[in-house]
Amino acid sequence: MNSFSINIYSEISQSELGIKLIEIPEPDLYAIEISSLFLSKKINYMIQRIQTVFMALASLSAILLFFSPVAWYYGEAHTLAFFIHQVKEFMPGAETVSSFAFVLPLVLLNFLLVILPVVSIVRFKKLSLQYSLMRLNMFVSIIMVAALLLFYTARIAKMAQAEANYEFGAFMPLLAMVFSVIAMRGIRADIRLLRSVDRIR
Repeated sequence: MNSFSINIYSEISQSELGIKLIEIPEPDLYAIEISSLFLSKKINYMIQRIQTVFMALASLSAILLFFSPVAWYYGEAHTLAFFIHQVKEFMPGAETVSSFAFVLPLVLLNFLLVILPVVSIVRFKKLSLQYSLMRLNMFVSIIMVAALLLFYTARIAKMAQAEANYEFGAFMPLLAMVFSVIAMRGIRADIRLLRSVDRIR
Protein backbone atom coordinates (compact mmCIF):
# COMPACT_ATOMS: atom_id res chain seq x y z
CA MET A 1 0.00 0.00 0.00
CA ASN A 2 1.35 3.49 -0.92
CA SER A 3 2.03 5.96 1.85
CA PHE A 4 3.02 9.53 2.15
CA SER A 5 4.94 11.43 4.76
CA ILE A 6 4.11 14.61 6.55
CA ASN A 7 7.29 16.61 7.16
CA ILE A 8 7.25 18.89 10.14
CA TYR A 9 9.34 22.01 9.57
CA SER A 10 10.77 23.92 12.49
CA GLU A 11 13.77 26.10 13.25
CA ILE A 12 14.44 23.90 16.26
CA SER A 13 15.92 20.56 15.35
CA GLN A 14 13.78 17.47 15.47
CA SER A 15 16.11 15.85 17.95
CA GLU A 16 15.63 18.69 20.46
CA LEU A 17 11.85 18.39 20.38
CA GLY A 18 11.81 14.65 20.11
CA ILE A 19 9.74 14.85 16.94
CA LYS A 20 9.67 11.94 14.53
CA LEU A 21 8.41 11.78 11.02
CA ILE A 22 4.84 10.50 11.04
CA GLU A 23 3.87 7.88 8.51
CA ILE A 24 0.18 8.10 7.61
CA PRO A 25 -1.22 5.43 5.32
CA GLU A 26 -3.08 6.55 2.21
CA PRO A 27 -6.88 6.16 2.56
CA ASP A 28 -8.19 2.80 1.48
CA LEU A 29 -10.51 3.71 -1.38
CA TYR A 30 -12.11 0.24 -1.45
CA ALA A 31 -13.01 0.50 2.23
CA ILE A 32 -14.54 3.91 1.65
CA GLU A 33 -16.58 2.53 -1.24
CA ILE A 34 -17.96 -0.30 0.91
CA SER A 35 -18.65 2.08 3.78
CA SER A 36 -20.53 4.51 1.52
CA LEU A 37 -22.59 1.70 0.05
CA PHE A 38 -23.48 0.46 3.52
CA LEU A 39 -24.40 3.98 4.61
CA SER A 40 -26.60 4.45 1.55
CA LYS A 41 -28.48 1.22 2.22
CA LYS A 42 -28.83 2.02 5.92
CA ILE A 43 -30.22 5.49 5.21
CA ASN A 44 -32.60 4.08 2.61
CA TYR A 45 -33.87 1.47 5.08
CA MET A 46 -34.42 4.04 7.84
CA ILE A 47 -36.28 6.54 5.71
CA GLN A 48 -38.42 3.85 4.12
CA ARG A 49 -39.72 2.93 7.57
CA ILE A 50 -40.85 6.53 8.10
CA GLN A 51 -42.46 6.74 4.65
CA THR A 52 -44.31 3.50 5.15
CA VAL A 53 -46.10 4.89 8.21
CA PHE A 54 -47.65 7.79 6.31
CA MET A 55 -48.51 5.71 3.25
CA ALA A 56 -50.17 3.11 5.50
CA LEU A 57 -52.13 5.87 7.27
CA ALA A 58 -53.32 7.20 3.91
CA SER A 59 -54.59 3.74 2.97
CA LEU A 60 -56.15 3.23 6.42
CA SER A 61 -58.03 6.54 6.09
CA ALA A 62 -59.63 5.28 2.88
CA ILE A 63 -60.58 1.98 4.53
CA LEU A 64 -62.26 3.84 7.40
CA LEU A 65 -64.09 5.99 4.86
CA PHE A 66 -65.73 2.89 3.39
CA PHE A 67 -67.27 1.92 6.74
CA SER A 68 -68.00 5.40 8.13
CA PRO A 69 -71.03 7.54 7.25
CA VAL A 70 -70.23 10.74 5.41
CA ALA A 71 -73.42 12.50 6.49
CA TRP A 72 -76.88 12.01 7.97
CA TYR A 73 -80.09 13.58 6.68
CA TYR A 74 -83.14 13.98 8.89
CA GLY A 75 -86.15 14.96 6.80
CA GLU A 76 -89.91 14.58 7.19
CA ALA A 77 -90.12 11.78 4.62
CA HIS A 78 -86.59 10.33 4.84
CA THR A 79 -83.89 9.60 7.36
CA LEU A 80 -80.78 8.84 5.34
CA ALA A 81 -77.25 7.78 6.15
CA PHE A 82 -74.83 8.55 3.34
CA PHE A 83 -72.02 6.04 2.94
CA ILE A 84 -69.74 6.03 -0.10
CA HIS A 85 -71.10 2.59 -1.06
CA GLN A 86 -74.78 3.22 -0.32
CA VAL A 87 -77.40 5.72 0.75
CA LYS A 88 -79.21 3.86 3.53
CA GLU A 89 -82.82 4.63 4.38
CA PHE A 90 -83.85 4.40 8.06
CA MET A 91 -87.40 5.71 7.77
CA PRO A 92 -89.84 2.75 7.95
CA GLY A 93 -91.82 2.32 4.76
CA ALA A 94 -89.91 5.00 2.85
CA GLU A 95 -88.81 4.36 -0.72
CA THR A 96 -85.15 3.91 -1.63
CA VAL A 97 -83.82 7.19 -2.99
CA SER A 98 -80.80 5.88 -4.91
CA SER A 99 -79.20 2.78 -6.40
CA PHE A 100 -75.66 1.40 -6.24
CA ALA A 101 -74.91 2.95 -9.64
CA PHE A 102 -75.33 6.35 -8.01
CA VAL A 103 -72.42 5.80 -5.63
CA LEU A 104 -70.31 3.57 -7.90
CA PRO A 105 -67.87 6.40 -8.84
CA LEU A 106 -67.19 6.95 -5.14
CA VAL A 107 -66.50 3.24 -4.63
CA LEU A 108 -63.98 3.27 -7.49
CA LEU A 109 -62.26 6.37 -6.17
CA ASN A 110 -62.07 4.89 -2.69
CA PHE A 111 -60.58 1.69 -4.11
CA LEU A 112 -57.80 3.76 -5.65
CA LEU A 113 -57.22 5.54 -2.33
CA VAL A 114 -56.76 2.18 -0.64
CA ILE A 115 -54.62 0.44 -3.26
CA LEU A 116 -52.25 3.22 -4.41
CA PRO A 117 -50.45 3.63 -1.05
CA VAL A 118 -50.19 -0.17 -0.72
CA VAL A 119 -48.58 -0.47 -4.16
CA SER A 120 -46.28 2.41 -3.24
CA ILE A 121 -45.17 0.61 -0.08
CA VAL A 122 -44.42 -2.56 -2.02
CA ARG A 123 -42.39 -0.61 -4.61
CA PHE A 124 -40.09 0.84 -1.96
CA LYS A 125 -36.95 0.31 -4.05
CA LYS A 126 -38.14 2.82 -6.68
CA LEU A 127 -38.47 6.20 -5.01
CA SER A 128 -39.48 7.99 -8.21
CA LEU A 129 -42.36 5.56 -8.73
CA GLN A 130 -43.34 5.94 -5.08
CA TYR A 131 -43.49 9.70 -5.48
CA SER A 132 -45.64 9.42 -8.62
CA LEU A 133 -48.06 7.00 -6.96
CA MET A 134 -48.50 9.18 -3.88
CA ARG A 135 -48.97 12.26 -6.04
CA LEU A 136 -51.71 10.41 -7.92
CA ASN A 137 -53.21 9.41 -4.57
CA MET A 138 -53.26 13.07 -3.53
CA PHE A 139 -55.12 14.05 -6.72
CA VAL A 140 -57.63 11.23 -6.22
CA SER A 141 -58.20 12.48 -2.66
CA ILE A 142 -58.91 15.97 -3.97
CA ILE A 143 -61.39 14.56 -6.50
CA MET A 144 -63.06 12.54 -3.74
CA VAL A 145 -63.42 15.60 -1.49
CA ALA A 146 -64.86 17.68 -4.34
CA ALA A 147 -67.28 14.92 -5.35
CA LEU A 148 -68.51 14.41 -1.79
CA LEU A 149 -68.91 18.03 -0.77
CA LEU A 150 -69.88 19.69 -4.04
CA PHE A 151 -72.09 17.07 -5.68
CA TYR A 152 -73.21 14.08 -3.62
CA THR A 153 -74.12 15.75 -0.33
CA ALA A 154 -76.07 18.47 -2.16
CA ARG A 155 -77.84 15.92 -4.37
CA ILE A 156 -78.84 13.72 -1.45
CA ALA A 157 -80.00 16.78 0.49
CA LYS A 158 -82.51 17.47 -2.30
CA MET A 159 -83.66 13.83 -2.21
CA ALA A 160 -84.16 13.87 1.55
CA GLN A 161 -85.33 17.49 1.66
CA ALA A 162 -82.99 18.02 4.58
CA GLU A 163 -79.60 19.52 5.31
CA ALA A 164 -76.50 17.35 5.61
CA ASN A 165 -75.11 16.65 9.07
CA TYR A 166 -71.50 15.73 8.36
CA GLU A 167 -69.99 12.79 10.16
CA PHE A 168 -66.57 11.19 10.69
CA GLY A 169 -66.34 9.84 7.15
CA ALA A 170 -66.43 13.31 5.60
CA PHE A 171 -62.95 14.02 6.98
CA MET A 172 -61.28 10.77 5.86
CA PRO A 173 -60.45 11.92 2.30
CA LEU A 174 -58.87 15.05 3.78
CA LEU A 175 -56.73 12.92 6.07
CA ALA A 176 -55.72 10.70 3.15
CA MET A 177 -54.69 13.80 1.22
CA VAL A 178 -52.64 15.17 4.14
CA PHE A 179 -50.84 11.85 4.67
CA SER A 180 -50.13 11.63 0.94
CA VAL A 181 -48.58 15.10 0.94
CA ILE A 182 -46.41 14.28 3.96
CA ALA A 183 -45.27 11.05 2.31
CA MET A 184 -44.49 12.91 -0.93
CA ARG A 185 -42.38 15.49 0.87
CA GLY A 186 -40.48 12.74 2.66
CA ILE A 187 -39.88 10.76 -0.53
CA ARG A 188 -38.62 13.88 -2.31
CA ALA A 189 -36.20 14.58 0.56
CA ASP A 190 -35.05 10.96 0.47
CA ILE A 191 -34.31 11.15 -3.24
CA ARG A 192 -32.11 14.18 -2.64
CA LEU A 193 -30.36 12.50 0.30
CA LEU A 194 -29.59 9.32 -1.63
CA ARG A 195 -28.28 11.34 -4.56
CA SER A 196 -25.91 13.18 -2.26
CA VAL A 197 -24.67 9.87 -0.86
CA ASP A 198 -24.13 8.57 -4.40
CA ARG A 199 -22.05 11.65 -5.21
CA ILE A 200 -19.85 10.92 -2.19
CA ARG A 201 -19.37 7.38 -3.45
